[in-house]
Amino acid sequence: MLRHKGQVVTRTMLLENVWDYYFDPQSNVIDVHISRLRQKIDNGFELQLIRTIRGAGYMIHDGEEQWKRQHDHTHDFANVGSQQ
Repeated sequence: MLRHKGQVVTRTMLLENVWDYYFDPQSNVIDVHISRLRQKIDNGFELQLIRTIRGAGYMIHDGEEQWKRQHDHTHDFANVGSQQ
């Protein structure tokens, strides 16, 4: 997933490339491993690096860019005079 940071990685891609296992819709292998990864790298942090992209797969989010957007308040003051 880190090799594809910022890109959606599908469950099929993970199964085939990590475990050399072909897609089985009944398998929860991916869910279990993603849950364990989240416990190890996201637990206790404000920013979550592993994102679920509903209907598509998972993505490693660029935490630095996300942090900058959340903490950049310069845009808050840019439109102060124009809102009156």
